[in-house]
Amino acid sequence: MVLMTRSAQAAVALFVAIALVSDASAGIGVNYGTIANDLPAPEAVVALLKTTIIDKVKIFDSNPAILQAFGGSGIDIVIGAGNDQIPLLANQPGYALQWAQTNIAAYPTTAITAVSLGNEVLAYAADVAPLLLPALENLHAALVTLGLDGRVKLSTASSLGIMDDSEPPSNSTFKAWEASILAPVFAFLARTGSPFMINAYPYFAYTGNPKNTSLNFVLFQPADASETRFDPVSGLTYSNMFDAQCDAVFWAMEKLGFKNVSIAVTETGWPSAGDPYEFGPSMADAQTFNRNLIRHIGTGVGTPLRPGAVIDTYIFALYNENLKAGPASERNFGLFYPTGVPVYDVGILGGPLSPVAPLPTAPPPPPAAALAPGLPPYVVPTVPPPPVAAMGPGLPPYVVGAPPPPMGIAPFAPMAPSPYSPPRRMGPPPPIVYTPPFDPYYNYPPPYRNPNSSDRVSVVCGRLLSALLVAQAVFYLLV
Repeated sequence: MVLMTRSAQAAVALFVAIALVSDASAGIGVNYGTIANDLPAPEAVVALLKTTIIDKVKIFDSNPAILQAFGGSGIDIVIGAGNDQIPLLANQPGYALQWAQTNIAAYPTTAITAVSLGNEVLAYAADVAPLLLPALENLHAALVTLGLDGRVKLSTASSLGIMDDSEPPSNSTFKAWEASILAPVFAFLARTGSPFMINAYPYFAYTGNPKNTSLNFVLFQPADASETRFDPVSGLTYSNMFDAQCDAVFWAMEKLGFKNVSIAVTETGWPSAGDPYEFGPSMADAQTFNRNLIRHIGTGVGTPLRPGAVIDTYIFALYNENLKAGPASERNFGLFYPTGVPVYDVGILGGPLSPVAPLPTAPPPPPAAALAPGLPPYVVPTVPPPPVAAMGPGLPPYVVGAPPPPMGIAPFAPMAPSPYSPPRRMGPPPPIVYTPPFDPYYNYPPPYRNPNSSDRVSVVCGRLLSALLVAQAVFYLLV
């Protein structure tokens, strides 16, 4: 048993009191990534967020400076524990308690509402995926000890690459190995009242299959019934890809016996710019997608399968991050430039919405005074329209702002890689092959012969020579 001091008990009580008065309704959140060298201080980030309607933030670690800055801000925050932490949390209950004390209980005025244990573990860290459940259990036991289990939820974020089939949504299932890992995790989520975290990117659905995916359907604005999707099994009609992806996960969980587990969309977004060879990044489409997403979540309508469901959704991302690897689009998912100037208007700052730009445009450079003292003037990078042939070899020309051609049926939930994940490794981990130390006295069959021995002919000749020498010695002894 861990005994807390009177001051520690008071801190925990204050943490719970603040958490209980926070808004539990669905709201729009944002991912606050930090893979950049030009971002403002966390205190400036909090000040910026307070000028918006954003009331939820997700970070990918438990950065002390960020957690301290968000104290007393009234903004809910989801923190992360890296994939590398899973073995330690799974195998050492004491470490789990220490982690919870250091990264949660130590910030009683910060409204930490959830922990995302790992990020897309089944895709990128399959070798530790079997440890997800014991890690969650140990961390939950630590929260119980600290009296924080009623407020801080535990889950793990997965991409839609875990889906085996998702067209139509009612046909959705998880891949077999993924289901074997996730089923006990879902039981934990159901028992603790925690949501299953998913990273759902309609952007990747569109760019992965542009010939058969309506851009209007992906952007929440189907022009007519031909751009909606009808599920013949459930009888439900989908007016946007986002709802279809969410319901695909709901259906797959229900087929495993977990109908009452909720979901949270911990990543979704659209890049505003990319490399010339990239198809999909667009200032206008990013503005339209995120603006309509915010409106959709704000209505609280839920999805066709789960009307009125509370689905907390976190846009990726708050800032453009200039040190992210990969194509230019990876560095242009942000709603804001590091200076605090909006990349485009999605209505989160209040006031009337500006019209959606027909072509990608960049805002004018901010005045030098908007930057921190001592920094050189910052010039906002311009974003030229993508070339007509940006769709790639063999694909028809695409003109930004033009109405899409008639589309067919497309997969609802393609893989949605997280921009914060390492190189992908799909499926179960490779089997561990035990190689015993070489035994010079064992007659190894090929190819396990002693690597220091000669080939077979040399071995035979050596043995014959030895026999002749022995025979010669016997002969001389007898004579």
